[in-house]
Amino acid sequence: MKQLDLVFTDETGKNKTHFRLDGAKETLSAETVRDTMQKLISLEIFVAKKGQKMFVTPVEAKYIETLETPIFTL
Repeated sequence: MKQLDLVFTDETGKNKTHFRLDGAKETLSAETVRDTMQKLISLEIFVAKKGQKMFVTPVEAKYIETLETPIFTL
């Protein structure tokens, strides 16, 4: 299964915050993802415990693929 991992810096500029999405199209262009990240930032709905904005600047976007290897099943 692949996830789309959007990475942002927070308001302090020191911390990176990941926003992962399951089921995203695998054919998204860099421009589409960058624009979507900017829209997410403009919503200003995610705030950390200390009150700073969690999504301020887009850093990167990537697909993450997880490979599961079952050991046993009941």
